[in-house]
Amino acid sequence: MCNKVIITLYSTCFLLLSSLAHALDPIPNKDGFTGYINLGLGVINAESNLISGNSTVDIGNKTISSLNDDPKSESDSVPVFNGEIAYTFSNARTQIFLGNQFEDFIEFDLSAQLGVKHELTDKSLIAVGYLFSTIPTEVWEDPYLTNQARSKTDRDSTGIRLEWDRIAGTTATLKYTYRDISLDDELSGQLSGLGLTAGDIKLLDREGKKQHFEGSYRFDFNNGHSLRPKLSFAKHNLDGDAMSNDVWAIGVTHIYDTTQYSLITNIDLASTNFDKTNPIFNKTRDDDRWGGTFTAAYKNAFGIKNWNLLGTAAYFHSDSNIDFYDTTVSMLSITALRRFK
Repeated sequence: MCNKVIITLYSTCFLLLSSLAHALDPIPNKDGFTGYINLGLGVINAESNLISGNSTVDIGNKTISSLNDDPKSESDSVPVFNGEIAYTFSNARTQIFLGNQFEDFIEFDLSAQLGVKHELTDKSLIAVGYLFSTIPTEVWEDPYLTNQARSKTDRDSTGIRLEWDRIAGTTATLKYTYRDISLDDELSGQLSGLGLTAGDIKLLDREGKKQHFEGSYRFDFNNGHSLRPKLSFAKHNLDGDAMSNDVWAIGVTHIYDTTQYSLITNIDLASTNFDKTNPIFNKTRDDDRWGGTFTAAYKNAFGIKNWNLLGTAAYFHSDSNIDFYDTTVSMLSITALRRFK
């Protein structure tokens, strides 16, 4: 399992730009279609022994010479594309939506969500969505194979998401996500000639279930400033006990919003504890992870209404007590976002 670094800002900054005050967009007061599309290009640098990329970007080292070394650096250009379309039933205060976004930057998990959102009498919003992979992440069939070319395989996920925003008229938000993870060919430890037993190989299985719980609260200040701290817990019940883990994470997002531009800064810290001893490295894995993103948005860019120009810089690092699992990802991107109201 790749070192998992959740970067909430990269996946949500486009929604924040359209509704900076809330986690979920408000439901419009008239029937009809709304949405946005965001297109651009980025440059990414990655150091990972586990992820190859996806069909749009290649950041993997096909051949590695040792299991005791840190991953080598790979760079590539990457298209950035996401969007959402929604239809509102204003009298029922209900909206149906379909959209996609990066759920996990370091794992290159580009997921789509088909869901429904409803406004309650206290003006809070609830949303229920079905999640599915749009572009499968490419990982290695056996990431532990050395001195030979490793083969890629697709990793897909499906699941559900529940979200409750503006709880009881406050700025509090709760979110729950459940996912099933599957690989086309899960061969961890089977091709590498390490002399592992069947029981050892089972411990390395990366398929299984993931649950993620998150709570946040927004504090508003004068002159366009707001701060949203968050706390999250993730439970990864994977088929391999050495891959199963618990993740505690904290983060904070600062937004400075004016009529002409917005500045969004996000910082995340996380600690991951794995359940069982890794049979290859003879120790139980623990990861400490940190990183952040900065996004600048130029609203109605160059006088063009409803077009926003975005520049984003991101850096994330996961430091493991097993060097093989160390991961670093950095990225610069420029995108243009068009809102349809």
